[in-house]
Amino acid sequence: SEAVSIADFATGIHPGNENGNEDHQSLTFHVSLLSGNAGLFISPDGTPPVSLDLDGSLKFTLGRYAYGEAHFSVVLGDDGGTLGDAVGEVSAARLFTVNVLPVNNAPSFLL
Repeated sequence: SEAVSIADFATGIHPGNENGNEDHQSLTFHVSLLSGNAGLFISPDGTPPVSLDLDGSLKFTLGRYAYGEAHFSVVLGDDGGTLGDAVGEVSAARLFTVNVLPVNNAPSFLL
């Protein structure tokens, strides 16, 4: 298994409008698998197998000898509501693909 972290995958992360009245809101990325090989990824510690941190880092752990591609959607949500409700807002969805190429492992033997 190989843990992968891609720094600055997401940039320009901002809680809302430019006047600063939403700076207190908590933000969370929500990553969803749309299609492809979900078996590419493992979740060794019970966390989501593919995640996006607020510093913009995309993180996932590949399964041993896994290859193929998977297509994802990600939105950035906040915990602020509109018109006094408690439901947060979400950004427009962005799409990305993870493509893992197969590796040709050399054969081996013992004498």
